[in-house]
Amino acid sequence: MKIRVACSQIDCVLGDKEANFKKMEESVKTIKSDDPTVELIVFPELALNGYECPELFEDMAEVCPGGAYIRKIGRIAQIWDVHIAFGFIEREDREYSMQLYNTALLLDNKGAIIGTYRKSHLVEGFEADNFTKGGQYPVFDTRWGKVGMAICWDAAFPETVKLLALKGAELILV
Repeated sequence: MKIRVACSQIDCVLGDKEANFKKMEESVKTIKSDDPTVELIVFPELALNGYECPELFEDMAEVCPGGAYIRKIGRIAQIWDVHIAFGFIEREDREYSMQLYNTALLLDNKGAIIGTYRKSHLVEGFEADNFTKGGQYPVFDTRWGKVGMAICWDAAFPETVKLLALKGAELILV
């Protein structure tokens, strides 16, 4: 398995999905223009929303699948023929409640969702106060092999990577 990966650390604008989307779009354009062989671009945790703005989390949340910005980033993946992994605030509406998750999403080069991962190890404070803890460690089939995901603090716990490896993950995106 051989894959060309680029990581993009954008300077997020807190609470401004459109500005962050444009930064992501420009980053993809720059990366792919500089090196057309890049097959996967990885963006940071909550790249679409910014991290330290908990008072805005609910208003910025996207439904997955189907969120407007998820579709917009999917179009960028398709235009530039590249897989994209990025973090966002996910909203799940339940019968009597609404849950927010710190989620990572993997899109293929056609803009289709390969899979999502919800952060399992939430940092005490505003993360734990605002997000629901994920509890699944999915592994996704890709053209490069099996891919797992983790988000930030998850990587501090060796069990996260061990579970993904036991499920066959050959590449883990953090």
